[in-house]
Amino acid sequence: MTTASTPPAIAGRQTAAPLQTLIGTQILAVREQRVMIDADLAELYGVQTKVLVQAVKRNIARFPTDFMFQLSAVEFAALRSQTVTSNTGRGGRRTPPYAFTEQGVAMLSSVLGSPRAIGVNIEIMRTFVRVRALKKIALYMPRLAFITTLWALLCLPAAWASVDSGLAFTSGGGCLPKDTKQLLANFDAMPQNIMRAIVDSNTTRKDFCASEILKRTPRVVGIHHNHYSSIQGIMKRIKAKGVEVIVFEPALKETNFFNSRVVNDLAQFKQEADVIVANRMVADLDDVAAKVYTRDLFGQD
Repeated sequence: MTTASTPPAIAGRQTAAPLQTLIGTQILAVREQRVMIDADLAELYGVQTKVLVQAVKRNIARFPTDFMFQLSAVEFAALRSQTVTSNTGRGGRRTPPYAFTEQGVAMLSSVLGSPRAIGVNIEIMRTFVRVRALKKIALYMPRLAFITTLWALLCLPAAWASVDSGLAFTSGGGCLPKDTKQLLANFDAMPQNIMRAIVDSNTTRKDFCASEILKRTPRVVGIHHNHYSSIQGIMKRIKAKGVEVIVFEPALKETNFFNSRVVNDLAQFKQEADVIVANRMVADLDDVAAKVYTRDLFGQD
């Protein structure tokens, strides 16, 4: 037994999909509006298309142009190119169909008056609501992605700092320059200044670090366990002032890194370097603590 809110299976439809899913596939965008075509509605209501159209024409005062309109020849051709509109199932239709907006569909149930039409219309209205909600979600997705990314950049570094991740201090606590530049590109089409500020802050940070190191007037600057991409900007600035840069990183098998000499003998490295740039203050550097430049002010991270 069926009720008005649970219409019977629709004849001619070989589908097990729920009615709302079926209706969702029949809501089209025409003239920047969401509409349903008369033939699809007639099939849902279980009547012939001409019967539905005749009922509408008998009550035409209830269907102003913002409730119903007939497709133009161009719109009809476009519709037929996307869906097989003129086939045996549709009676070999050659005239443009009528399109009903959400308000027009709501009015149809009062014109047809059958329990099935009322039940189908309830599901159609629910589907229109779902479509509007999905459109809003799609509209706000870029903003949501932006907010989520910003939250990750600003709130997660403190958590990352508790893990020995090896992130360079010049990266801003887990926000590598190459990553922020990619983020800026990702949000290029969105009006905002925060990503640009993050990218610019990396430049400011590198300028500041290089300036502080150079204030010590070193002849040689050593980079200790800090060969990540974020340090390269500082190395470049230091070398531009004619100061030699050497690198201590046993993980590197090469003899040069970023055009700088690799010195993997720790004693030799400490002896040669006048300033040692270290990501963390470690016991190996206790004997040359006066040379060390690090963000690790409290000897913990």
